[in-house]
Amino acid sequence: RMYRSRITPEAAEVLYRGLQYLSVGTPDDLQRAIDSFEGVIELQPDAPSGYTLAAMTHNWMAMFGATEDPARHYAAAEEQALEALDRNDESGIGQTVLAHVRVQHHDWDGALEAVRQATALRPSCDLSYGVAASVMRYLGRWEEAVEYANRAVLLSPLFASWYESIRANAEFIGGNYEIAADVAEGVVAGNEDDVDALLTLAAAQSALGRSRHAAAALDHARQTRPGLDAASLRANLPYRNRDNLTRFIAELEAAGLE
Repeated sequence: RMYRSRITPEAAEVLYRGLQYLSVGTPDDLQRAIDSFEGVIELQPDAPSGYTLAAMTHNWMAMFGATEDPARHYAAAEEQALEALDRNDESGIGQTVLAHVRVQHHDWDGALEAVRQATALRPSCDLSYGVAASVMRYLGRWEEAVEYANRAVLLSPLFASWYESIRANAEFIGGNYEIAADVAEGVVAGNEDDVDALLTLAAAQSALGRSRHAAAALDHARQTRPGLDAASLRANLPYRNRDNLTRFIAELEAAGLE
């Protein structure tokens, strides 16, 4: 109902087709969803719905590794989110997208502002809290990140493994290595190819002096993501506090990352 406001029945039909593709979630289907939402924009250029959903889908493609060009999709996500907000989008999705994109661009204050707006507009949305948790761990506000991640898990189990992976990383940032290792291990038990959880698990195990376990987790991460190296992580992980980034990378290097 929220998405179909201010659009014609014809545009609504195209929008629902896009939502069906979105629910499948494969890279090809996500691109088909974007094409559908851009079709809604063509039919209803003054309504926010097409821009909102296109922004969300571009962001998902970049965030969950469903593209070989995440920078392009992050740029498109930001552009479409701003277009939605210019058309008085009140869903909170635009702010959620901007929060995630802005932290990737190291716009710390902009990301924090967007998080506050998104969670205020969508107090029952697990994804808003999940993105808030991710932003807060990168800002170094790990306790708030844990709180947001826990709230997201309680609201919906759909992306629970992602929220738990964020919580594990936040606990690592807070120096709670045992908790970080336990939570990350739980995520990996459900999805052994979750690279983010594997990296947090490796770093936490290394910090705890469990070198064999750390090396095993890191080896699995490298098998899942060929080409993984310290330089790319150092360049792409958007931690505001460089000490947090340095500590995380140092433990991964101790586990064998080159």
